[in-house]
Amino acid sequence: MKAILRCLCLLIGIQVVQAQDNLQAIYAHFASSSVEWSITLPHMREPLPIHWQERQGAFNSKGYRSFVGYHTDAFVGTLTLSEQTLFGEILYGGKAYVLTVSDKGVLQLTQERKTRCGAVAIQKRNTPKASRGVGFRNMFPESDEDKNDPPITQPKPYNLLYPNSLIHTDGVWREYRLALPVDYSYYAMKKPFNGDKAKIRAFWYATETFLNELYGNDIGVHFKLIDDDQLIFTSLKDALFPNIQGGNEVVNNGTIVFNKKYDPKKYDLAVILTDFKERYNGLAAVYAAYQEHQKACAAARPVGPSTIAHEIGHMFGADHTFSNGGEYSEKTETDSGQSIMSYGHEYPRDFFSLISVQIIRAFLGNSMAYYADRAYTQERGKRVEGTGSNLVYGVKTQNRPPSLERARLKQEYVIPQNTYFQFYLTATDPEGDALTYMAHPADRRFHSSRSNAQFLTYKGTASNHIRFQEEWFEVERNTFAVAKGTVSYHPGTFTFWLGVADHNKSDPHHVPQYDVVETKVKIVKGKPFEIQGFDNGAKYKPNKVYHAGDRLTLRWQVDTDIFSPQSKVRILLSDDSGKTYKYVLVGEAPNNGTCEITLPNVAIGTTHGYFGNPKGQGIIKVEVIDGLAYALSTKSPYKDGGFILEKDNKAPAPLQFVAATLPKDISVRTEANVPAVQLPTATGGCTTPVVSYQDHRNTTDYAPNTAIERTFRAEDSCGNYITHTQLILIGENKISFPTSKPEGGETPVPQPQPKPKPAPLAFVSGSLPPQQLTVACREAIAAPATIALQGGCGVITERVQQQSVSVAEACYALKRTYTFTDECQNQLTFEQTIRVKDEQPPVFVESLPKDLTIEEGTPIPAQATLTATDNCQGVKVTTYQQQQLKEGKLAKVIYQWVATDNCGNRTTHIQAITITPREPLRFLTTDFPKDIEQPCAVALPQAVTLQTKGGCPPITLTHEDIKQQGYCPHSYTIMRMYTATDRCGTAIHYTQLIKVVDNTPPAFVGTLPQDRSIEEGTPLPAQQTLTATDDCGEATVTFQKTEVKGTPAKVLYQWIATDACGNKATHTQTITLVPKPKPAPKPEPAPKPEPKPTPKPESRPDPAPAPKPEPTPTPEPTPTPEPKPEPAPAPTPKPAPKPKPEPTPEPLPIPDRVEESKQIQVYNGVSAESGSENYFKVENTDPNTPIEVIIFNEMGLIVYESDHYQAQGDLFTGYANVKGVVASGQRLPSGTYFYVLSYTHSGKQETKKGFLYLR
Repeated sequence: MKAILRCLCLLIGIQVVQAQDNLQAIYAHFASSSVEWSITLPHMREPLPIHWQERQGAFNSKGYRSFVGYHTDAFVGTLTLSEQTLFGEILYGGKAYVLTVSDKGVLQLTQERKTRCGAVAIQKRNTPKASRGVGFRNMFPESDEDKNDPPITQPKPYNLLYPNSLIHTDGVWREYRLALPVDYSYYAMKKPFNGDKAKIRAFWYATETFLNELYGNDIGVHFKLIDDDQLIFTSLKDALFPNIQGGNEVVNNGTIVFNKKYDPKKYDLAVILTDFKERYNGLAAVYAAYQEHQKACAAARPVGPSTIAHEIGHMFGADHTFSNGGEYSEKTETDSGQSIMSYGHEYPRDFFSLISVQIIRAFLGNSMAYYADRAYTQERGKRVEGTGSNLVYGVKTQNRPPSLERARLKQEYVIPQNTYFQFYLTATDPEGDALTYMAHPADRRFHSSRSNAQFLTYKGTASNHIRFQEEWFEVERNTFAVAKGTVSYHPGTFTFWLGVADHNKSDPHHVPQYDVVETKVKIVKGKPFEIQGFDNGAKYKPNKVYHAGDRLTLRWQVDTDIFSPQSKVRILLSDDSGKTYKYVLVGEAPNNGTCEITLPNVAIGTTHGYFGNPKGQGIIKVEVIDGLAYALSTKSPYKDGGFILEKDNKAPAPLQFVAATLPKDISVRTEANVPAVQLPTATGGCTTPVVSYQDHRNTTDYAPNTAIERTFRAEDSCGNYITHTQLILIGENKISFPTSKPEGGETPVPQPQPKPKPAPLAFVSGSLPPQQLTVACREAIAAPATIALQGGCGVITERVQQQSVSVAEACYALKRTYTFTDECQNQLTFEQTIRVKDEQPPVFVESLPKDLTIEEGTPIPAQATLTATDNCQGVKVTTYQQQQLKEGKLAKVIYQWVATDNCGNRTTHIQAITITPREPLRFLTTDFPKDIEQPCAVALPQAVTLQTKGGCPPITLTHEDIKQQGYCPHSYTIMRMYTATDRCGTAIHYTQLIKVVDNTPPAFVGTLPQDRSIEEGTPLPAQQTLTATDDCGEATVTFQKTEVKGTPAKVLYQWIATDACGNKATHTQTITLVPKPKPAPKPEPAPKPEPKPTPKPESRPDPAPAPKPEPTPTPEPTPTPEPKPEPAPAPTPKPAPKPKPEPTPEPLPIPDRVEESKQIQVYNGVSAESGSENYFKVENTDPNTPIEVIIFNEMGLIVYESDHYQAQGDLFTGYANVKGVVASGQRLPSGTYFYVLSYTHSGKQETKKGFLYLR
């Protein structure tokens, strides 16, 4: 079976910051189970406050304690410590940091650096090629085609409990026994373990804590770490992988190798911590967690717990989620992503997106059986043949999923471009568990399609209000930046998954349950919905100060082509720079672009902004009721700021309920369960407010059950009052509350109301229309009725509002509200609900197209235009097209027409057009042009015309020459690709390789200087200037002079002609220095016996010297020159030792002719295409010496650097590894680059520069 590998790409950087804390002080500080410990991160001026909560585990008995860290409710890291060591990981501000201690016990903070991932696919031997199933859908070249993944279909139910849910569950909490074997390569490595088992255990426990916090919260999986010395390989002979191998080999053989060293019955899942050739930090086989034979097919470097969590996510089936940064991705998240399955360079990455949860739970929550006992003997659930063989211990739970209120959620929303939008979600949970709300982008894309992600994926929050707007964060004190991907929203249609999950921290076996609804947000061209002309004060000056009670005319831009005339808005006020909106200025107003508002009597101050300058915190928000769009009075709260509001301390505080005392909407089964009244607390007003309540029973529009509307009223003696309504639903159906309402706990700030007059205002009996009315078609809805009134004071004003609502057993409902107000401001309201029930589907008018069969190449008929009629008006016909491929060719086209009326009744017609294949296109030519090798001086051969047969005529023949540069300018390969393309788009290819070489050396021009002899002392002849020519280009001539000692001495003149490819021609002129003859020696007056072999009397000098005594062994006092006066002056008298008439001297000791070392070869053609092996390569440097590389772009900016190039897989393949022009790890654009090499050659340090070509 083919395994798809995924990897996490975090590389440890070299920046280490030592904090002023030692281990003993930290351990003492963590004496309790809940502590505050702040850490100063390198990019921050002030410490980051973190609240640490202890997590219990088996490690406690061994002297270790583990904690999870939260900063303002965001999970930011883990920490495990003992009296001997410490290990932790912090994820904050787009960076990751590892906490360790030095040998001296000082805290060290090491920043992790991120780089490109090396995910690949591997194929086991003797196995068939895998089909394009799950995990293979991304293995295609990327194109501009805008194509979503196939819709998610419901699987065959095996163990799942709720077949219609988008995220499946079988209700089983599972525990995986996790092994993290440490191979010898990392056991012996100085960082991070250095042979210290205590450090290894600290890493193990921190990883276990991180995994259980993440997977327990989002997936319902628990990990039990295996603490066993057998998992630490302390010698090379026992190592899992004694030799460093490629990551794919480690993963592919991981389970086999590990099972030979460790009993496979002792673990359920393993990630091997070992070194491998590539520089990414982790690799795993997708879906490996479900198979016994793959449960250890994962490897990682011990960088941090998040690395292990990412790889295990792949083992459970999750793909990557980023849009940029690597391969094999769902592409639902912007840039490098935000969730744990992304590379999330700027986000905590402490959660799973709904897309990843769906993929994991689709298998884990349906296709896996489990053991009900820890002895692994009592199997439960349905085992699916051929899928899940790796069964683990589990506990069946009874937790039921929460329920999203769907009544006011639409299938599609339309907003103008560059407009902020938000979701108000409401849900209930049967067990009353805590809820987390999410709105995640969900446009899953093939690898061959470009990402449609435009919005950030936010971690779930307890707030039911999720907004998409320009977000600001403080990168360091007084320095603010806009979060990527939140600035502008461009036209397009975007899929969102709106979800809710339940959580119960007190239940150790809690499995989070989800309820998810899919909706579309369609952003169209138009006028952005935005507030215009609001005065926050001049730029770069203090913000404007307003006063309580100021009346302002608020104006905003409305595109009437997008928003209906009936749309309404709500106007809110924030006093904390837009974090919350506590005050309601206007509860409802027409969405016509203008409204008079009165600022309430509250104080709104300032916060610190750019460079510490104070910025007003007042922001006004206009939001569309029952819509998504909203606008703010400032988009830059920390750069430009909001406004300041001064409170009138003499005026009474506004009436308001204490949020914590307000009763919430509830659902009960029977009347007996209706709770007793608990009056909320009210504050403000001119006197102590009096709180009263009144129950109103009706059949609510929110659900078909009986409901009690319990209205609480707080009133002061000045006649000012506020109200709050609690909805109590009675019955078995799920509660359904409105979703578009201000954020939880927000209490309206009322305008002063005159005290009601005692005159009663009432309806005239018999004039009221039916409160509940059902009609067959929307067209049958009658006009508003005339209602008679009695009582009241003065003129009575009537207002009728109509609103579309969703009700059970009706396709459409109109809620008609009659409001009557007299001059004393007494109000009377009557609500009527008119239901439209239409159960008859539409009917097509025209003759329906029939199925067809056509031959390949025949034009495919266009889809016909069909219309339909309906018993009621408002029928719409939607067309769909689908293409089916067989062996890469179009085999069937399916046309579909769906007629839908206003009530959702549908009629569908399908036409199938089957395409029968023609004879496949092929070349007829048998004598294809062969691969050749030719000298550079010879012209390239002409392209030939190839004959074809089959296919859809006409056939287009083309050829293209692609030049691949060799090691020199005149050495290259031409790849001549012949292509035949038919009208149906089928293409076949034949490639001829033409290798052009330059092996011919240059030739000297003109007469060459010949050898000669001159007498010693004679001036040397001047060297001549020689030139040379080359067949393929220019040749350069260098000259060198060499003196050769000896008898006779020689001087060598040598000319070397070299062409661009290094071919050389040499000419040598030898100049022999003939010695001058020496004169014969004259006899000296001193006794100078002639050296003779035998004394002869006739040659004695006259007078003869006294005869010497016979040689006796008497020693001589001084060593007088013996009759051996140098080797007889033989050489002098003889003009001979003439040099032998040798031939021209061999290119004697000429330095570059002695043992030449190999030339440095640089291969400077680089391809960044997937699967290409063309990387920047350097050859023939001295072995075991480092190569330093710096690569610049055309602007002179460094895009890549390495101190140990070509070591441990460090290769330039077209991706940056430094930040600057593009993010580190991103692919560089094609073009020309410049490189600088520093290396050792023949024992000397050398530097080489040149151009590099990237395609």
